[in-house]
Amino acid sequence: MNKPDFKRHKTSEKRMMKMKTRQKVSALMMIVIMALAALPVSAATVTPVVLPGNPICVDLGYAYEMKIDPPTAGTYNLGYGTFTWTTTDGVYMNWTSTIGVDAVLVKGGPNANLYTYVPESYGDTGLHSPLGPNGRPSGISHITVCFDYELTLTKSVTPEIIHVPSATPPLLATYTFVVGNPTNVTLSNVVLEDDFENFFPELGYCLQIEDVDTSIGANSGTVTVVTAVPGTPPLRVEATSLAAGEQLLVTLLADVTDCPIGNYPNTAQAMALGTQWVYANAQLRLDPDPASVGLVDFTATAQESGILLAWETATEMDNLGFNLYRSTAVNGDYVLLNGTLIPTQVPGSIFGATYTWLDDSAIPGMTYFYKLEDVNTEGQATLHSAVQATALSISPSAVSLTSFSAGGGVGFGLPLALSAMALLGGLKRRK
Repeated sequence: MNKPDFKRHKTSEKRMMKMKTRQKVSALMMIVIMALAALPVSAATVTPVVLPGNPICVDLGYAYEMKIDPPTAGTYNLGYGTFTWTTTDGVYMNWTSTIGVDAVLVKGGPNANLYTYVPESYGDTGLHSPLGPNGRPSGISHITVCFDYELTLTKSVTPEIIHVPSATPPLLATYTFVVGNPTNVTLSNVVLEDDFENFFPELGYCLQIEDVDTSIGANSGTVTVVTAVPGTPPLRVEATSLAAGEQLLVTLLADVTDCPIGNYPNTAQAMALGTQWVYANAQLRLDPDPASVGLVDFTATAQESGILLAWETATEMDNLGFNLYRSTAVNGDYVLLNGTLIPTQVPGSIFGATYTWLDDSAIPGMTYFYKLEDVNTEGQATLHSAVQATALSISPSAVSLTSFSAGGGVGFGLPLALSAMALLGGLKRRK
């Protein structure tokens, strides 16, 4: 009589259980893969707003639009630039542009998603149409790109710095504004404005407009200076049109004789019909003195480690830094001590600072004369009166090791220290 083979039966059951487990794992993996495939590679940088029907850019406040229908991926002309979009599944899209884009409408199903970019953008990823009842977006049926043309604007002032005490009134500054049209179309109703708000309008402008000159491209329209000349700000200049690739040049002569000492940064703005405002800055500085530094004190003090030079400033509005010079005679030849300019601690400040610099190359017993020089942002140097000090004499029995200083040379303590080290080495060898 044959006995049942329980071992073989149990082995078969284990194999069946393993096969079922593998099938479940495979099914779960397929679900995960399908779910991942349904997700975009990355989400858009802005949150979309669902708009019903088929919205257009003009209804949203934008002057220009480009509609891509049917939604074939590729590169398209967009104003004076190009717009490129890609998709892998017809549901999610990525885009880049060579000009600024204000909004993108992605249509799919009954509604559209509006992606608005403030400030304008040059690319984004993961855009899609509105989600349906199943929680997924519909396939893209068309794309609409909204954009506005924009001007360019630059502003400058000459001179940038006026040294008030040394300047002969009237104190005049010339502001130059350049409005450009980089697009491939003519822009109309161009406006340039500058209110010069930092010249104390609440107290009555200290800046007076003496003259305004204008010029414009040959294919552009008529220019009108709205501001009364001579007069006070704000400045307003209008042009009926600005042709593609052309410029409007405005030059303003300002009298700032009545303005207090200080910095005067100001912002101009320009726009045309169907464009956004663009901005440009320039700053005029009225300095208290042509010298960049108001020196309070400059001293030279002998110490064991050398001669310590110390100085204090009251103001450093235009200061770049300092140089130190040394001589063995008050009216002798002065030699530069620092290898590179000692930088200011308070660049562009109306406040001062304190400084120290160790001359550790002074020979004991020698008398030295030192001069301090400040160098301003225009490269002008001012040399201050000399101070003097006599380096301390060192006793033959004293041995010191002077640390290296960022401000000076090796120092007179180092040779003595090296001699002491050599003596110790000799004693060790004699043991």
